[in-house]
Amino acid sequence: MAEPLQPGADENSGSQSGIDLTGKLLIAEPELHDPNFLQTVILVIHHDEQGAFGLVLNRPGDAVVRDVLPEYAGLPSGNLGLYVGGPVEQNRVFVIHSGLPDGAVSEHAIHPASGVIFEPDFSIMDRVFRAEDALGLPKDVRFCVGYAGWGAGQLEHELVEAAWTVIPASADLVFEPDASQVWKKALKEKGGAYWVLAEMGFKPSMN
Repeated sequence: MAEPLQPGADENSGSQSGIDLTGKLLIAEPELHDPNFLQTVILVIHHDEQGAFGLVLNRPGDAVVRDVLPEYAGLPSGNLGLYVGGPVEQNRVFVIHSGLPDGAVSEHAIHPASGVIFEPDFSIMDRVFRAEDALGLPKDVRFCVGYAGWGAGQLEHELVEAAWTVIPASADLVFEPDASQVWKKALKEKGGAYWVLAEMGFKPSMN
């Protein structure tokens, strides 16, 4: 069973630099060659002076939910695909969704963007995911193993190094069903020259 994540501070407290990236999407720049983050898009769920926590949105894994949560075998939720949320703690499962049918959330739930809920209290969702009718599941849901994490000031440094392009998160991009299109669609939403970058996959030479 997934363990609850307890945020260390209020999600609106901001970072040391005064920049609060909670609810933003980080789009990997072409120069970011780390295989964990190559052409990824990350939803920043929590960001403050102690660091940042996010989930990669466009790395579907090879397993399904029942492979790591056998209690859901034989249920519709057990057939849902698992995404690789990041390289940290890949023995843990995290869930983002668009809202439970009865609107239930825990006191620790975070709403990083409209129509997007990160629920660290897995017991809130357990009864829903045990339903035998797929119509009882949230309209949009992502199960992620692992997460992306940054220590104090680390993400801010990566922004200075131009490793990421930042845009506001939207439910449409967070829950885009075709993971192969998320990076391109996010860049195109940024607009301007990013349209060209999205199509080429690399920055054209200026020489």
